[in-house]
Amino acid sequence: MKQIYRYLNELKASYQQEHPPYQLPYGFYLTPEQRLEILKDILAPYSEEEEKLSKQKLSEENK
Repeated sequence: MKQIYRYLNELKASYQQEHPPYQLPYGFYLTPEQRLEILKDILAPYSEEEEKLSKQKLSEENK
């Protein structure tokens, strides 16, 4: 069992060396409000498209 854990730890260490974690620049931090605004900007086109599709679906159901 110890050999399995040792092997897994070695695999993890080698993977982390090959794929270093992405790090933000030092001191870079977004407040939750800023994150929400960015998400709204990113999702805006999708929500507009979804609104159009739901209106089409409602109009088709009412016919």
